[in-house]
Amino acid sequence: GVRAEVSGRNDITIGGKKFSGNSQYIKKGRIMHHGTIMFDSDLAVVAAALTVRKDKIQSKGVKSVRARVTNVREHIKGDITLTQFWHVLRQFMVEEQKMATYQLIGLDLGEIEELRQSRYATWAWNYGVSPKYSIRKERRVEGCGTIKIGMEVEKGVITAFSTHGDYFGSGDSADVANLLVGEKAEEQALLKALAALPIDY
Repeated sequence: GVRAEVSGRNDITIGGKKFSGNSQYIKKGRIMHHGTIMFDSDLAVVAAALTVRKDKIQSKGVKSVRARVTNVREHIKGDITLTQFWHVLRQFMVEEQKMATYQLIGLDLGEIEELRQSRYATWAWNYGVSPKYSIRKERRVEGCGTIKIGMEVEKGVITAFSTHGDYFGSGDSADVANLLVGEKAEEQALLKALAALPIDY
């Protein structure tokens, strides 16, 4: 009995407050659709996750907008558990919408895991096609000073790097940039590239 409405391209709202976000992918006549439903989420945690800090990654490809959100449970008359809600939702999709169900078997799960390892769990898939973005970080290190770094990343690879602050080093910061430009923007690659420099460089 809860009145929900489609808002924009992929949101579903109750009273103007978002409780569901959706996305889909179409290929070779097949559609994969997936979405989220906030049933009884901790809204304080949700708000904290959506709060953008000054040193947070600034992406030109993904722009998040903090929206008012709500839980479905708040709008349902009477008390209902998540399990009960899922059963009602599933019953509606199968009986009212005439959606077919499919039970995954062992062979399916094996092929899914093989596909995950060969494609979806790889660095190339998760980072190699990511949009261009910038990272700005600033930290005060006791006994050293304030260190500020800037990094430009495209397709998961560092294309520009700079560092400055009120600290004193024994080397040229351009040497650090030369080591990092062209490397993957991931921890192990950065540690390996910086291993040649002394800690007080």
